Amino acid sequence: MKNKFKTFLFFSALSLSFLGQSWLTHNLAKPQIIVSKQQSAFNFDAHFLKFFNLGNKRLISSLLWVKTIIESDIEHYKGDPLNSWMYLRFKTIFSIDPWFLRGYRFAAQYLSIIKDDLEGASEIYKQGLSEYPNDYPLNLNAGFHYIYELGKIEEGIHYFEKIMTYPQAPSILTSIVARLKSNLGDLETAFALILSKFQDMPDESPLKQIYQDRLYAIRAEIDLKCLNEQNNTRECNKLDFAKRPYIYETRWGKYRAQQEWTPFRLKTRDQR
Repeated sequence: MKNKFKTFLFFSALSLSFLGQSWLTHNLAKPQIIVSKQQSAFNFDAHFLKFFNLGNKRLISSLLWVKTIIESDIEHYKGDPLNSWMYLRFKTIFSIDPWFLRGYRFAAQYLSIIKDDLEGASEIYKQGLSEYPNDYPLNLNAGFHYIYELGKIEEGIHYFEKIMTYPQAPSILTSIVARLKSNLGDLETAFALILSKFQDMPDESPLKQIYQDRLYAIRAEIDLKCLNEQNNTRECNKLDFAKRPYIYETRWGKYRAQQEWTPFRLKTRDQR
């Protein structure tokens, strides 16, 4: 009888423990444990894969590429430069297969725009352009990366100028380069670039007046700077782009243009 009672108590206690565990599971909030991909990602040794791939470089790099894209995240990287897991993974892939053109195009943009890993993106652009220096998408995207994301205008112009004459380059690219030249103070080059586009336009083009206003602004800035410069010994142009004379304001002791104009500039990331 005692053994049966003990057995009954055992199973009763066991049942109550299961019921209690079930109640706790459904009614108590569980602490969330979140491990970021940056902490959990595993990267393969690039040197090992590079020299011990048994002639399967393209296969290994392709498998790594697919794995990386599947695991990719959108969390902005804020750690040490050149240490984001995606940059390190891309670096491994390109060390195995340095001629992976589509990979360069995608990886650099993803790091720059999605991950906000600007240093990593810069390195991928540099490596990609060392292998494909004349590739249009790489140069175009590298230009935007350096100008808009890093604020490095001179480096960005270098990439834009390489592709300005490419058949697929939009006409606005010349205008962008001209604005950037103005940002750097090279107004004469900016004027020459816009003038060449203006002269190539048919008279009936709706853009004709827009480009004319741009030329007026650049010319006015050049001329007024010259005219209003103290102790200036240079010969200054006293007619604006419309062949009208600049007006001398006796009250202020300075010249001004006959129509309103704004400096011909391009806003970069820090100015937006």
